[in-house]
Amino acid sequence: MPSRYFRVPLSEIGYVRMIVDAYDGLAAVRSLGHDRGEIEWLVGEGMDDEAEALAVKLAAEIGMHPIPRPADWEDLAPAELHALPLTSAAAGPLSDKLAG
Repeated sequence: MPSRYFRVPLSEIGYVRMIVDAYDGLAAVRSLGHDRGEIEWLVGEGMDDEAEALAVKLAAEIGMHPIPRPADWEDLAPAELHALPLTSAAAGPLSDKLAG
């Protein structure tokens, strides 16, 4: 599964997690610490276009922007990757998820 890395204002990391989680199967969000404004999206299979569209929206809304993989970023162990709740289900607009 592909990873994308972003810099996010510390005060917005929880918001980004909530929004991404609302899109079932889109991505899992992780960070290495509460004092870092860097996050990783582990993008679900077949969800690259949807992830890109959401990243563009969040960039405009909260100033999140893509960054290269940080040199000290720690990889997840294979068992941790397998446990991520990602599916290939299509993610629709957040308003559709909330209306259902």
